[in-house]
Amino acid sequence: MLNLAGKPAAAKKHLRDSSFVEKGDPRFFKLLAEAENDIGNIANSHFSLSEYYRSLGELRLALQQLYLAQKTSDITNYQRLRIDARMDEINEELVQLEQGTMERERKRKERRR
Repeated sequence: MLNLAGKPAAAKKHLRDSSFVEKGDPRFFKLLAEAENDIGNIANSHFSLSEYYRSLGELRLALQQLYLAQKTSDITNYQRLRIDARMDEINEELVQLEQGTMERERKRKERRR
């Protein structure tokens, strides 16, 4: 509501301080991304959108948002480190998923024999 009322800073504070939306809930990240964007914190907006996609299991879209965050012109060193760390985590998740997929495929082929 605060985002819609043109009060993104208040919306961000309310999201951070309240428990009306669970912090792991995709809606939390989506609303936070909107508030960050409206404030002008573009890198943080992309980071929050990345968390939104990650919470939905859309890891490639999450990575795409992090790449966009990295390219933001006014990114701080802290933000860059945070983004890099999250990219490493998501890349590791993707590797694990791909290995699991390859293992399932191998087992499926073995059963056919």
